[in-house]
Amino acid sequence: MNHKINKDSWHYNLIMRYLTTPPKSLCVYPYTVIFFMLLSIVLVLVAITVILLVGYAVIAPTLVMLGFMDISWKTNAAAIITSLVSVYIGCIMFYLYCRDRYRIYKNKKFFSDEPPKPKPKPKQSNMIVAIIKAKKEKICPRIEYV
Repeated sequence: MNHKINKDSWHYNLIMRYLTTPPKSLCVYPYTVIFFMLLSIVLVLVAITVILLVGYAVIAPTLVMLGFMDISWKTNAAAIITSLVSVYIGCIMFYLYCRDRYRIYKNKKFFSDEPPKPKPKPKQSNMIVAIIKAKKEKICPRIEYV
């Protein structure tokens, strides 16, 4: 019993970004995808924080030399916290904006006057259904990558 996963799928590409050989069992595959999704999110947040702190380490002494900022500890701690919080809020707002733009794009595409383009590829079996069946049968099928 084999389950086929397309090599062009986003989850396969995500796993292959971190691993050299993909999982062979369907029972391990969803946990691997979730783990690498969380790892990617954490890496992006750490990168943003490092960029902010390095930027602050360069900008703060310059502002102190020019006389725009006091060198006291309270000002520096408040500036660090404010910059971190503002960038994270900015990232959330950017995500919400992109999601809204995508929704508008999908609505325009759905309600356009042009007929929809035919889909040449047959739909593959649902991975979630295959995982649930495998859990019920207590047999993990092997994954075939196509």
